[in-house]
Amino acid sequence: MRNNKIIQEVLILGIFIFMFITFFPIVEVRSLDYEDITFNISAIFPLQHDAVKKGSQTENVSIQVDLPSESWNIKDMELNFTQINFEPEVKIIENNTLHGTYKRVYNKNPSPEQHIFAQAVQLNIEDPSLIYGVYIYGYNYLSHPGSPFIQLQGFDTINKQPNGTVFRSVALNMSDSADWYLQKFDVPILLNPGNYSVVLNGMGIPTYTETNAGFYWAYNEIDPLDNNLYTSEFIDDWSTSVIGEPFLYKIIQKLNTTIYPEAINMTAELDTQSFPVSNGNGHGKGYLKRDEINYHANKQNVEIRIKNNKTQHLRFNIDYNFNIYNIYNVTGISTIKYNDSIEWKVFPEITRYSNNDTVRFNYPKNWDNIQVTKNSVNITSEVIIDSLQNRIIIPNNTIQSDAEWIISGFSPNLPFNLNAPILEFTTGQELSFSLGTNPFSGKYTFKLYDPLGFLEFQTEKNIPQDDTIFSYNIPASAIEGEYTAFIFWNNGTDAGVESITFSIIYAGIIPQEFDFSLLILIGLISIGSVATMSTGYVVTKKVKSNKRDKLNLILEKCNDIMNLKYIIVLDPKTGIDLFSQSFEKKQLDPTLIAGFLQAIHNFGDEVLEGVKESKTIKVEYKDSIIVMTDFINVRLITILKSNPSKNFLYSLESLAYHIYKYYGKLIDNFKGTLKPFRSISKLVESDLEVSFRYPMTIKINKSMKLSQPEKQIVKRALDLMKENRFSYFYAVYLLPENNCNPSDYDIILKLIKKGVFQPIRKDYE
Repeated sequence: MRNNKIIQEVLILGIFIFMFITFFPIVEVRSLDYEDITFNISAIFPLQHDAVKKGSQTENVSIQVDLPSESWNIKDMELNFTQINFEPEVKIIENNTLHGTYKRVYNKNPSPEQHIFAQAVQLNIEDPSLIYGVYIYGYNYLSHPGSPFIQLQGFDTINKQPNGTVFRSVALNMSDSADWYLQKFDVPILLNPGNYSVVLNGMGIPTYTETNAGFYWAYNEIDPLDNNLYTSEFIDDWSTSVIGEPFLYKIIQKLNTTIYPEAINMTAELDTQSFPVSNGNGHGKGYLKRDEINYHANKQNVEIRIKNNKTQHLRFNIDYNFNIYNIYNVTGISTIKYNDSIEWKVFPEITRYSNNDTVRFNYPKNWDNIQVTKNSVNITSEVIIDSLQNRIIIPNNTIQSDAEWIISGFSPNLPFNLNAPILEFTTGQELSFSLGTNPFSGKYTFKLYDPLGFLEFQTEKNIPQDDTIFSYNIPASAIEGEYTAFIFWNNGTDAGVESITFSIIYAGIIPQEFDFSLLILIGLISIGSVATMSTGYVVTKKVKSNKRDKLNLILEKCNDIMNLKYIIVLDPKTGIDLFSQSFEKKQLDPTLIAGFLQAIHNFGDEVLEGVKESKTIKVEYKDSIIVMTDFINVRLITILKSNPSKNFLYSLESLAYHIYKYYGKLIDNFKGTLKPFRSISKLVESDLEVSFRYPMTIKINKSMKLSQPEKQIVKRALDLMKENRFSYFYAVYLLPENNCNPSDYDIILKLIKKGVFQPIRKDYE
């Protein structure tokens, strides 16, 4: 009986201890606040800039269009031609010099006297023309004396030879080498359509004793361009004409007729595209209008050639109107929050190019609540939002060069499936899960948070290129408790987030089966209960220690931001300052950087020896700490008041990587323009959370829920602004004695993310 009583007492004691532990756990467990989980992903969006290129040109033979850059295109074209005239040009009648066949004009003595006093070739004029002169191909052999003439004579249509009527005559210009020689008339001659003769007339030249001497003129009897032309020679009279053996000659001709573009098949040639010109409202006028030609020039200077079927060139005056456009990429950010809509921000870079510019942004069809700000001022009412075409149009009167633009919108958090067959793991195991069937294409980011809310692990996958399985090797030292995995998905226009909670416990020895009495079993329960209480005390101590660590991390982060003085991004090859941002009232002292670079140089091998395995160099110089972080072609220089924490150095390396990722190609192709690098400020804000240092305004949304500590901070800011009549405030004014306080700092950052505290962003150098 006594033994049974002892057993009962032990049993009751064991049950009491077990219930105490069950209902009054000693271990403090911190639940992860899902609202705190956000993820920013950089994105690229296309933007279309439309502009108008208008102007006039006079006395032109082609149209020159200067585009803003090689990436611009011509969409529509409108041309008004006036005072269209033909240009004087060289018209080839026969020009084949390869055969080397010649006829000559000469006067040989002594007897028997031999001579040929003239050679002639037919000239056919199809349109009224001004003739300025003639080119002939030949040479004067053995310096035959005398001065023959090149004449423009009438044509005997019956005998096919000159008729003796001289319209123009000029002394022969010819030397002793075979070549083209210009015979220019003193005054141009107007010829009506018909046939004429070009005559090399040597009548009256003196006799000469040299054999074969003479004035030689080349001709082509083999393959002439026009085999219907007649030639003849004059000995004592004109000989019988010969057809199909024309002399080599060219005329300088200008058509002298009224011009109607359609009659001469006038066209505007843009590379391989040809556009006919219509008749204008009178002679010498023309008009051309073409829409949607969408000419991709790939060059800045574009030439439009004007052609016709009568002459080589036309001369004209032109009024032109080109609608031009450029499609280029701009940066953006998507902010993914758990159980909330996705916020998108696009940062357009807009420069005015004409007096009639328009900017178009086609936003994804699932975006809503579209807002547009310019220099932090909401101008949504000034732009056109076409919800049917999902298009934002920024009109001409709103566009301002070098302004800071933000286009924002929200999209639904798109759900996707996760497959996790096992939700409980022990330390040392591999935690794994996968995406469901037919996952969305895009980038998936896996973030694992430990029971204290700290990020434990992160990795990325691109689907469909990569497999759909995510895994993590749980270290033996992992904290027991619930771990939450967040999977963020983004494809550039849509996004979503899902989560899974896993339990991780310590790996222990699996007990063997026992067959002991009830007393021994209850004793083991009691001992185990006491052991659990002891373990609970140790875990409690560890959890509290981890909380202190978290507070220390927040304190370090706040101190790092408050100690920040300058951020500079350099091109390592040239040393040029691509981007800089100051957090001090004083502007950056160039001698400070010069001294820093000199210090690096002086340290030489001593410094570099210590950083062979690192991309970051830290140097103490004067009253500053200077950190130089290199990543491939990016050099990031950060100047602080005191030593930064290790985590801040990691953040600098992350920032250098992101700058390389989005600006590396621009740095490689850097040609002196700094404007594309201004948006690096967005990466600085994202990676370092420097907006804490900006002046801020307050925007209260009554529908937004705020915690009591958040309300207290907002009230403190409102009171500060009211008492001092400030239009803005600095976050540091809200900290006790302007020193970092982890809880206040954390709350201020949350209020910035919620949009209650709105940083005022400045233009950066």
